[in-house]
Amino acid sequence: MLISMKEVGARKSKKGQREIRVLMGLIDLFIETGRPVGSQTLQECGFETVSSATIRNYFARLEKEGFLTQGHSSGGRAPTEKAFRLYAEEKLQELKPLPRPLIKAPLKEIAIYLDNKAEELSKKAGGAIVISAPRFDHDFIRDMRLVSIDESRVLCALITDFGLVKTELLSIERPLDAHSLKTIESYFLWRLNSQDTQPPKLSEAEESVSLHLYHEIMVRYLVGYSHFVKLDLHKKGFSTLLSYPECSDPLSLAHILGLFEHEEALFALINESLKKEGISSFIGNDLNRFFPGSETASFIASPYLIHQRPVGAISLLGPIRMNYGKAFQLLQEASLEISEMLTKSLYTFKLNFREPSSKHCYLTESENKLLIENK
Repeated sequence: MLISMKEVGARKSKKGQREIRVLMGLIDLFIETGRPVGSQTLQECGFETVSSATIRNYFARLEKEGFLTQGHSSGGRAPTEKAFRLYAEEKLQELKPLPRPLIKAPLKEIAIYLDNKAEELSKKAGGAIVISAPRFDHDFIRDMRLVSIDESRVLCALITDFGLVKTELLSIERPLDAHSLKTIESYFLWRLNSQDTQPPKLSEAEESVSLHLYHEIMVRYLVGYSHFVKLDLHKKGFSTLLSYPECSDPLSLAHILGLFEHEEALFALINESLKKEGISSFIGNDLNRFFPGSETASFIASPYLIHQRPVGAISLLGPIRMNYGKAFQLLQEASLEISEMLTKSLYTFKLNFREPSSKHCYLTESENKLLIENK
């Protein structure tokens, strides 16, 4: 949902400034405590000049119009999904333009930077963060690690020059001990980086396994590298949601986080946010058209730019009871910083980037030789 200034103004004139102020104050308190708010409690928290009777009258009208709900006649009121939408609109309108950020030196480890930024944002915002990113070229394999899973399987971790980590689960015909795994790792790294030196000494059995595993890994990597059909995702901070009472039981947590595991819905939300300028918010039932059953969650996204072109988004997922003002500010700041960092880094290191496409296959002649040349 992209926020409309005209819509906010219309609602303000219709409902009255004082009533809106009371509603915003109630939501602030509800976000802070997670408990329904009574008229006396609200009066003591910044509304001393308004009588309890007047506040109760406001509550009654707001409840009639669908902004508040009351569990029982003597209890306090809680904001509805409709109220949170209005609250988010108000908070978005309070955002002020920020100056161009000062960044540290440009860097080449873009994936590590985006991972760290997602982790930092999740801690500050108290929600799960996903940063989507285009593919950056030319990103070569820098390191490889082999881990024995069982007698018939080995896990290979590929670490690229930009900090991406990719894993492949491979089958083997016979178990490999720790010494053989280390020797095969050395062989892989020789193939990738040190072809002008003598190769590591392999036994006949190790040589056969090494060639098979190397070719299998490289072919898989080649396919993923040359065909880029979805934005890369950097996901962090799922456990931060445990601090919300709404997410305290496994079923509630699974409902909210299910959106991040349903990639088709997640990419649809990200793509919609990339079409719009500024921050987009999807609250409660706004999410149902993307992922049915996620009406207890809120999703906020802000695009970032490379060379003034939107190429990825920073997304925050949390419960409806979210501090939207803080979240909007954090995403606004992060969007500007990431835009500046990536634009300067790509210029400094003369890097290119690719956006998802099912029509083009990317592989240069030198990369092709590096990946699959037989030795």
